Amino acid sequence: MRLDRLVSVFLVVLSLHAPKPAVSQSPTPMEPTGRQPVSDFRAVVTADRVQAISLDVQAADKSGAPVPNLHAGDFTVLDNKQPQSIASVQAIDITSAENEAPVEIILAIDAINVGKETVIEEFDWLHKYLDKSGKQLALPTSFAFLQDPNVTMQNHPTRDTAALSRFLDSNRTGFRALRTSSGGWGDIEREQISLNELNSIAAQSERRAGRKLLLWIGPGWGEGPDPNARPIGKTQLKLFNEIIAESDELRKARITLEMIDPTISGGRIFNFNYEPFVKGISDARNAEYGHLMLPTLAAQSGGQVLYGSTDLPALIDRCVADANSYYLVTYDLPHASHANEYHTIEIKIDRPDVVARTRAGYYGQP
Repeated sequence: MRLDRLVSVFLVVLSLHAPKPAVSQSPTPMEPTGRQPVSDFRAVVTADRVQAISLDVQAADKSGAPVPNLHAGDFTVLDNKQPQSIASVQAIDITSAENEAPVEIILAIDAINVGKETVIEEFDWLHKYLDKSGKQLALPTSFAFLQDPNVTMQNHPTRDTAALSRFLDSNRTGFRALRTSSGGWGDIEREQISLNELNSIAAQSERRAGRKLLLWIGPGWGEGPDPNARPIGKTQLKLFNEIIAESDELRKARITLEMIDPTISGGRIFNFNYEPFVKGISDARNAEYGHLMLPTLAAQSGGQVLYGSTDLPALIDRCVADANSYYLVTYDLPHASHANEYHTIEIKIDRPDVVARTRAGYYGQP
């Protein structure tokens, strides 16, 4: 490995543990929802051990349409390929006044990994999305504007499209392009900033009950593993710890991360080399930088990776549909034999042509 690349890789891992950026908040008033909380995606803990965990599960047919009226007997949960005892299955349908649940949408505008022209174009598309939605959105929504050195978030989600439009306009005027080093150094800086601000959003969101759909608008950081930059030794151990931390942060905040890349157009081909990293790892010796790419984190959280269209409002609608109808599945946790033991999760549904999408796994502790 080239010495300069090794130094770069070592620095980025160190920098990932730097203090998180400050969160700036805009004064959007709280909107009362009158909704009753349901169980968060958190482990249920007793004095001596973890007993159960809950998952947000999307059940869809071949066309992608949600499948209603499923019962506990229709679900099978495999934890590390072993069937588990299901404690409960709760159907969530936000369109029904009798079965509301606290669900919110966070639209994250990535001004770190794209140029100024792209961000301005996205602002215009987001205004069109709000305009076509009328005065009120179906779900409480907030914006997060990701820009070095801070992530700017609204205090509370709101359905009021006028308030959301004002937030967009207030950040459009103060926008400035992110300046980073060129080449590999710039890639490292952008990855560091992006991951830190993702953690800031998760920390802020964890304070609120309920499920959050975080729609990250942008291509993310990096396009795959560099065979000449494989981490080694202590650097690999630090990277492994960061992988665990990212997984736990999203899980504790009950965030489903959805990636929307409206920049895939004009013949550009989406890079699928993130897919081998979605399955997760239990050993620091297998840690690679691909485990922290945006599409990897999105797929691991149970979210979608969308591209191939510049129709941003349509892509947002596809993600928001995840919140309209889903299931909260709770099952008893198996024993973890050692610290940071990665457990894969697979949910099967006993209905023809019905598939489930949920979190890919979690890190268990003994």
